[in-house]
Order: sequence, then structure tokens, then C-alpha cells
Amino acid sequence: MRRDRGFSPCGPPVVRRLLGLFLALALLVGSPAEAQIRFMRNATVGAGAHFQTWSRDTQAGAQELSIPFFVILPLGKRLSLDVVSGSGFASLDTSGSHSLGGLTDTKIRASYIVGDELALLNVGVNTPTGKTELTGDERQVSGVLSQNAFGFRTASFGQGLDVNAGLAMARKLGETVFGAGLGYLVKGEFTPSAEQEPYQPGSELSLTLGLDRKIMDDDGKLTLDVIYPTYGADQKDGKEIFQSGAKILIQALLQVKKGTTDWRLFLIERTKGDSDYSSDDLTRTFTNGNQLQAGLSMLKQLSPALGLRIAADLKIYGDNGNNEGEATIMGIGPGIRYRFSPGRFIDLNLKYAQGKMDTRTVSGIEASCNLLFGM
Repeated sequence: MRRDRGFSPCGPPVVRRLLGLFLALALLVGSPAEAQIRFMRNATVGAGAHFQTWSRDTQAGAQELSIPFFVILPLGKRLSLDVVSGSGFASLDTSGSHSLGGLTDTKIRASYIVGDELALLNVGVNTPTGKTELTGDERQVSGVLSQNAFGFRTASFGQGLDVNAGLAMARKLGETVFGAGLGYLVKGEFTPSAEQEPYQPGSELSLTLGLDRKIMDDDGKLTLDVIYPTYGADQKDGKEIFQSGAKILIQALLQVKKGTTDWRLFLIERTKGDSDYSSDDLTRTFTNGNQLQAGLSMLKQLSPALGLRIAADLKIYGDNGNNEGEATIMGIGPGIRYRFSPGRFIDLNLKYAQGKMDTRTVSGIEASCNLLFGM
């Protein structure tokens, strides 16, 4: 894959593997904007606008406009600081129109390369700048936004003060770079809605294993990550009320460059154990359906500045045991990338998606604009 001179991820393959381990975790628990963060050589500013609308059985459903932004500030060759935040505005049309909007939480993260590419240390904090204490109508909107099958960019606006730390190590053996990482997240208490008591989410511990390997005479690269997060029990009023099952996430990415065309194929499989919900001295156990995602994209460089993209993806989600959550949705759409100069470009994308969610037909449209400005 071709990279812009002076604006590539820092370091050789070992460092890129270290960074990839944390990006894998970001895809698991972070926002899309956060997952796109790289360890840049130059200071970088990025912003976007994403509009998504979904309907069920041809009836008006939910709409959301997300405006994420991030700043990356390298502090020397080893240390990088990044800040991710944004805002969102969503509405839900049911018997009436309900809305939810405001700032999201702000994530601040520092990454440090230890020794001679020995390891990568990552420390971050989630500051509660987003909206909490939702009203009843706002909770209805939030409930729809949080459904994974829809893929809303701003699925949650605000939570408590979270602190996380992680360490990753990588080694190159032959043509393959192997890596392993360990991360721990301590989640702070917050009040989800005005009618509820403060809620204390459980902590999270994640183990990541991964590899990178060049293939096809260096025209391609295969990346594989396996992530295993476990969760502590959520509490309210000092009592355990929810215990999430452990999760296994496997994601693979194949990148191939042929001439002026870049191809990308990804697969993501999520498997989660049973979860327990406790109320009034009773404990109910429910299953979590598997979730499979796959996608293929092609970027054709028409000129040094202009590229044309076509992308398609598929989601197949299993039932959670309560006859809810089952989904099969496919999306496809075009995109354009225009590069003003090395490290400075704009991406415009459009996607139409349609499928089934539980027993209802769903369809959606997503339009997005992303701007990256390297200094």
C-alpha cells in the first residue's frame, strides 16, 4: 500500500505491529474516529461529518449527524499525544419525534515507544464531556443508536471518567512480525438518566495477539488480530446487577496493491459468552449471538491527486436468545479521495444498505466526509 512521504506511521514493521495491536483494541471498544488514529511523524488534525439514516418496514426511523475530530501531536520520535472528541445530533421518529444531541466524551491518549522498539506503552483517559442523565425520550433514541447492526458513528454520547493503560511488544521472525498486548480499563461511575441512580460499570482486561506478513512478492500484506476481553461486574447501589460474558474477537485484513489499484478485504468475527442480569435477588442468564462482518473495497488512483473507491460490506448477527438482535444487512457505495498534498486529503463516501433485522426489513443511507490535514 502506497504511503505519503513524510506522513507514514512511525517506524519499521515492528513498530507498526505494536501500533496495530492498540488499533485492534480501538476497533473493539473505541469510536471509529479513535480507531483511525496513527502514530504520525507530523502534527495532524482530522475532522469529519457523517450523516446516517435508517428506516424499518419503509417507515421513518432514526437519523444521526456525527461530527468527530482528532488532533495528533508528536512530542519527539518516541512520544505521541492524541485527542479525540466530537458531537452528535440524533432523532427518532416513532409515535412522536424524539431527539438527542450534544458533545461526546473526550479521549486523551499518550503513546510511547520503549527502548529500541522494545515495546509500546499506551496510557489514556476518557473525560466525561458528553451528555449523561438522559430523559426518557432521549433514552429511547440512545437505545436505537446503541444497536450494533445499524453502525451509528456516535453510539454513546457520555459515560464516566475512564482510565486505561496498555503495553504491547512485537518481534520480527523472518517475513512475519508477531505481537502481543495487554490492556486494562478502569471505568468510572456515571448517571445514565435523570430517573436512575448512579451506575458503576465493571473494569475490563484485554489480551491481544497479532501478526503481520507480507505476501505476493511484497504486493500484499496480511494482518491478523485475536482479542480476548473480560469484564468485571457492573454495580448499582453497591450491588452487582450485570455480568457481561467474555468475548473473543478475530479480525483479518488483506491488503493488495496492483499498479494504481489498492484492494482491501476484511473479516471480523465476534463471539461472546453468556451474560447474567440480577434484579430483586433473581439472576437471569441470556446468550449473545455471534457477529460476523466482512467487507471488500477497491481504490483506483485516476491521477496522483484523485482516487475513486467502491466498497461493499456484509453483517450477519445471531439472535441473542430473546428473539432479538438477529440481522443480515448488506451495504455498497462509491467514494472519492482527493489529495491536496502529501498528508492532506479529503474523503467523500456514500453507502446504501438493506437487509433484515429480527423480522423487519431495514434500509439505510450513509454519507460521510473526512478531512485529514498534516502539518
